Amino acid sequence: MTLERMSAREFSPHPLWLQIKRQLKNLALTLPGLRAFILVSRIHLDNAVCELGKIINSLRGITPTQALRKRALPIQAQIYTATDGLPSFQVQSQPGKPRGVVYSIPKSGTHLMHAVLAELGLIPCNVFINESAFDDQRFLKDQDMVLDQRRKIPCPLALSSELVRPGQFALSHLICAPSVQAHFKDYRQFFICRELRQMYVSNMRWRMKEGHGDEFGLAWKSEPDDKRRMEKFMELYAQAITNTNREIAPWKSVSSVLHAKFETLCGDEGSDAQRALIKAMAAHIGMAIDDTKAIDVIGKALGSHTKTWSGGRSHLDRYWTDKCEEIFRRHGGPELNGFLGYPERP
Repeated sequence: MTLERMSAREFSPHPLWLQIKRQLKNLALTLPGLRAFILVSRIHLDNAVCELGKIINSLRGITPTQALRKRALPIQAQIYTATDGLPSFQVQSQPGKPRGVVYSIPKSGTHLMHAVLAELGLIPCNVFINESAFDDQRFLKDQDMVLDQRRKIPCPLALSSELVRPGQFALSHLICAPSVQAHFKDYRQFFICRELRQMYVSNMRWRMKEGHGDEFGLAWKSEPDDKRRMEKFMELYAQAITNTNREIAPWKSVSSVLHAKFETLCGDEGSDAQRALIKAMAAHIGMAIDDTKAIDVIGKALGSHTKTWSGGRSHLDRYWTDKCEEIFRRHGGPELNGFLGYPERP
């Protein structure tokens, strides 16, 4: 995919068949995979039905808020009545404050962004929302993330996006498409990414945990050598991960989305850049903070124990090999890295 096509993605149509194509491309051809594909396709249809319902309500003069008050929610999960009287993932809302959503490339600092926004005063919904379901993390302890990962609850995006109320925010790995962005027009939107080689290493370390990384069997996990294990991981996962990242990356080019780099948040580009980013994030949700407050926010966020923490920052030299680099380049890694704002290595 060319950079021009990626940049223009927010203006191109994203019909249902593209979502189905994405599922087919990344699914292993197993019976569980087939069942998952059927479920996801059905819920994509539910999304379309929800959208049709919105159009009908609009023609009848019924606002989205009125429709949400009347709707019997077909969700097999705990849903609360928030402060504003509407259904919500959390009890407390903050009328008058904006809603927030984070788009992120997986293993690129999603939960660090979560910690920063919470320190800035937004209420975390503790859910990951996607096109067809939400991953319910509200009642999970950190150790449960390893064994059970996330609890996936079927729910159309047209509905889950309405369950985030004022002053709250949700996380996501949503693809960049007009059909997605339409649900978040009045949200404050954020996008976070990471240098992709580092992302791959972090991804491998995460999938090493029990209950993850089983899609292609467990043999690759038993490799004792870090570098050889990384090579096997890249052979198995690089194409699927790259396909997903290409769908998410164009959020960087959407003008209403604040773009953050994991490295900037961590202070790799200096304390001035780090403070400036925290202050920009605060301004994006309508807050004005000084340097002292910015330092306090990032200090508390970096000191928090996030749900997908792997025990420390990934060190590329420990894992990366010439073979990993060859696979990375074969799948267009340098081009995508450049698009995200990371200059290519010599």
